[in-house]
Amino acid sequence: MHGVVFEGRRHDTGDKADCLRAVVRPACERPDLGPEFVTWLRGVLGELDGAHPRAPGHGGLTCESPGTRPGSPHRGSPVSRWAAGSTQRSSRR
Repeated sequence: MHGVVFEGRRHDTGDKADCLRAVVRPACERPDLGPEFVTWLRGVLGELDGAHPRAPGHGGLTCESPGTRPGSPHRGSPVSRWAAGSTQRSSRR
């Protein structure tokens, strides 16, 4: 048996919601990433709460990345998990 004295936050990464908490909170606390990420997260939460109306033609949340370049064709557009993958065909058949 092995024991460890641990101080701090504990997250059960086997639980989907707790796994997200384990990633989101530290991201918010990072000085190099937190301010931009928190701004983006507040926008998402505002959309969910109805505080910020969605852009016309967007039926769901946007997947705007905080680091997306201005003018990018994908900035703020809904993205399916499949659209994010490579557009090249696999060499395996």
